[in-house]
Amino acid sequence: MSGDEKKGPPEPEGDSFDDEGDDPNEKRPTVVPKFDVESYAKTATAPRKRSPFPTITDDIVLEAARKASMARTAPPPAMPSPPAASPPVVPPPPAPEDPAAVIGSLDSVPRHAMAPEELPKLGLDHHAGFMLALVDGVLSFETIIDVCGMPRAEALRVLAQLVKRGIISVPVKRRA
Repeated sequence: MSGDEKKGPPEPEGDSFDDEGDDPNEKRPTVVPKFDVESYAKTATAPRKRSPFPTITDDIVLEAARKASMARTAPPPAMPSPPAASPPVVPPPPAPEDPAAVIGSLDSVPRHAMAPEELPKLGLDHHAGFMLALVDGVLSFETIIDVCGMPRAEALRVLAQLVKRGIISVPVKRRA
């Protein structure tokens, strides 16, 4: 490409102007409209007159007109009243089971009751997963609750859910 050529989109041909002062009227003739421009401008911008509305100044006539206009319009339909129904009988929620009763003795040592391959299918939340990681067959429930860093009631609830779902088991002490 030589230095004389311009880069970029090509310029349109025909009605382009350059900086030499070409008058656009010389290239494009003005079309004379077939109507009187000045009279059109006056009528197009002239303020429009409103149709005269009667102004009622007599209070008695004004009140009669108001009542007459109200008689012509129907009031909105009344809303139907809902039937009187008794509230639905909702059974009380079952009493929450005491987590300590599910776990048993806090001195007992829980163990995993499921194969590790089954655990991802259970959809455990992060609390349950963390508590399950602390179950190693050595730490007691009391120790797990102490080291987990969760509030005691929450830790008991999560451990009880793991026991109820059969994810961890609590060995039963045999009496001698």
